[in-house]
Parts: sequence; C-alpha cells; structure tokens
Amino acid sequence: WWADDVRQLHPQVVGLVIGFWEVVDRVVQGRMQHLGDPAFDAYEADQLEHAVAVLTSGGANVALFTSPYFRTGEQPDGNPWPQDDPARVDQLNRIIAEVARRHPGRVAVIPLHQFLDPDGHFTWTLDGQVARQGDGVHTTLAAGTYLAPRVLPLLADLAPQIGRAHV
Repeated sequence: WWADDVRQLHPQVVGLVIGFWEVVDRVVQGRMQHLGDPAFDAYEADQLEHAVAVLTSGGANVALFTSPYFRTGEQPDGNPWPQDDPARVDQLNRIIAEVARRHPGRVAVIPLHQFLDPDGHFTWTLDGQVARQGDGVHTTLAAGTYLAPRVLPLLADLAPQIGRAHV
C-alpha cells in the first residue's frame, strides 16, 4: 500500500508514526517476543529499514516520529500492562534514532515523545488541556493544536521545495 501511495502521490516528505503496536507482546518467528529481546529488536529495526526504503523510493524524505509513553490501564491483578513499560518505549525510540542515523539527509527524527511527555513520563495534559484520549494511547484534538506549531516547521524543513517560509 505504501509503495502504491508513493508512486501515486509523489510526496516530498512522509511522516511515519509508530509506537503502540511495537511495544506490545506479540508472536514473531513462532514465539512471543517484545522490545528488549535482542531478536525482536533486530526484527523491529529491519521492519523500520524496510519502511524507510519504501517511503523514500520516490525521492521523499522521511520523518520518523518517536513514540510517547502509554498508559492503558491495569491488568486484572492491578499491575500495569507490559506495553506501558517506559523501557520498551525508550528502546523503540533508540531503534528509531539508529535507523535515522543510517540515512543522513533522507531521514529525520521528530521528537514526539518530548512534545507529548515533556517531563520524561506519561502525561495526560499539556498547557492545561487534555492531550491524551482515555485509552492512554491516542491524542486529542487539543494535542493536535499543541503539536502543530512544534511539528509542522520540522516537517517543512525536510521538504527542500517548501522550506520554513511557507509554513
């Protein structure tokens, strides 16, 4: 699908937001794995490299957004869900940064985690507004309003024909 979109749309910049699906436990190569397992970390990096190859195939630059932290509630025993472990998000963000470093000038990192979780932990509100949906994963419209002036100039800087003057 992405390859078809790239061929049809000819984007100058493509933003890729990943996160929640990457931090949950899942079966890969026949066994349950998660970020922090070396085999899964390598798998995740390979998947991200493939995504970058597809998304840059038409000449676009790619913005890889880091992942914010999640808070999806409690398990029946009262403990947090494994996907809410900040260490998993931190590992994903390290992988995102590593992949971007391998593609200088083509792939940039947008620090979404720093914008949504500025104090280094999950945050429900920003500037007095509710920024996260009740599921602890998705953002609200207020978060979009908060993020736009922070993110859009970074994306514009990745498009050589647009540049910051047109944002």
